[in-house]
Amino acid sequence: MNREDENEFWIGRDPVYVEVVDSNANTDSCCPEQVVVHICDPHEVDDSEWLILDEMSSNSSVFFSNQGLQLQSVWDALGVGLAGSNGGYQLKLDNWKIEGFNEDVLYARYNDVAYTDVDMSGLGDMDTDTAFPPMIDHVRLANDVSFDLMQIADTQVYDGELLNMYFLDRQGNRITGYVNSDCVFIEVIDLDQDEDQYRRERIDGFWDGTAGNGQNLPFAPWDYSDNHADCGFYDVETHPVNDILGDTNIFKNGQWAKLYVLNPRNGHWAVVDLLETGVGTGDFVSVTCIDLASQYGCVPTLGVLPGDTILAIYQDPSNHSDYVWIAIKVGVGGGGIPGGSFTTFVDEFGNEVEAYTGDDDIYVKVADSSYAGANTILGAVKIAGVAYDLSPLPGATADTFITNPISLDLVIGDSITATYTDPANPTDTSFDTISIVPSELSVESFYAGPNPFVGETVFAYHGSGIATTFSIEVYDLSGHLVWTSELTDVSKIPWNGINGDGKTLANGPYIYVAMATDGTNTFTAKGTVFINR
Repeated sequence: MNREDENEFWIGRDPVYVEVVDSNANTDSCCPEQVVVHICDPHEVDDSEWLILDEMSSNSSVFFSNQGLQLQSVWDALGVGLAGSNGGYQLKLDNWKIEGFNEDVLYARYNDVAYTDVDMSGLGDMDTDTAFPPMIDHVRLANDVSFDLMQIADTQVYDGELLNMYFLDRQGNRITGYVNSDCVFIEVIDLDQDEDQYRRERIDGFWDGTAGNGQNLPFAPWDYSDNHADCGFYDVETHPVNDILGDTNIFKNGQWAKLYVLNPRNGHWAVVDLLETGVGTGDFVSVTCIDLASQYGCVPTLGVLPGDTILAIYQDPSNHSDYVWIAIKVGVGGGGIPGGSFTTFVDEFGNEVEAYTGDDDIYVKVADSSYAGANTILGAVKIAGVAYDLSPLPGATADTFITNPISLDLVIGDSITATYTDPANPTDTSFDTISIVPSELSVESFYAGPNPFVGETVFAYHGSGIATTFSIEVYDLSGHLVWTSELTDVSKIPWNGINGDGKTLANGPYIYVAMATDGTNTFTAKGTVFINR
């Protein structure tokens, strides 16, 4: 076992080879001979194989498995498995294929003995009654036993920190909330299930069968025919262990799923199959959009109500300890995250602004996850009683929208307020207020306030207009520069009394130099600011 040792193998990707070096086994110098190696996965229900290795050449001490052994999972993610098995169960002894689970450690054991020809001929035929294990004919060297170990590689959909399972909207965006009439897709990133580097693969929601195998009882969802009406659902039977685990498969196509979406309030659930997004990606997305609610009759839905929590559950077929639950909250009135809308005045690119000048066009940006992916939100923003539509903001997330340019008769010194109201939930409102300032910068004086300060002060100026460039330099009494900042299109700069190296400055006076310009008019001044913590 000294031929470029490999200690880790991936299920479905890596063939497994075994080598033995034993000069005692070269008993016939004229002809190639054979030895037997026992390969075992001691993980409870896993595999055991007695494998024949061929001598590399005549009069050689090296024995090798010239054909790589297939490394397969005990449970087939496609849900097919062996004929007559429950779902995807495919463990078979004495077939010269290794079936195991991710994270398992397998050993290869070699014993320096010779086995009977009759028993050797019965190895690898899938009949465990024929020489499994083989009968020892004679011992070449007593107590000459050697071992080697290898581990099956593993990745976790949830490793305690990183979670690789997501809810998607119908545009394929990862989101955290849905309107009541929307539907839900599921995405799972699991490299363990990328077992074929040349084909897109599928994970069956019933990868261990739909009934009878007992692999995930009692904590999987059940399904009762008494709960299915001709068009709708009854709440006649409940889960025998816990009522919130699910008792009604809305598609009525089996029970005890391994991958499903569940509304625990009413017990409605739906099995989900996953399809790999591309060859070799390990990224799987559900092929069906599960309706949360519908305005049409006789449509299978999870029957959500405002405030419901929707769950999605996934268990890795090749690593049963990799078990993941994720949840979303259905917003009250259809909003995404309850009370989640946000409104602000911005420029044409969606950047927040402090003020407008009398010549500016006005833009309002709104973030509302309940409308993620929508083409437009009609009349949802009002300014002075006039309604304006919202469209998706280019380059932003799918839940962010912006108005077309709004031209108003702006008066210097006035302020305007924009209010957004969710059309599906009038209780979800948000607003922003902004001032109108002169387009030309005019500074009467600079100041810092509060002064002295404990936690934070703000450098600003008395006057009108917005500085296209506003800078502050702070010096100690020895003339050393301790902090500087330069911002654009602002009228104030905050400072927390920490220097440029991230260290808290001592109490006492500091000199600041301020400069503000609009590109034409420039104003500068010096002042003193006191730290008093």
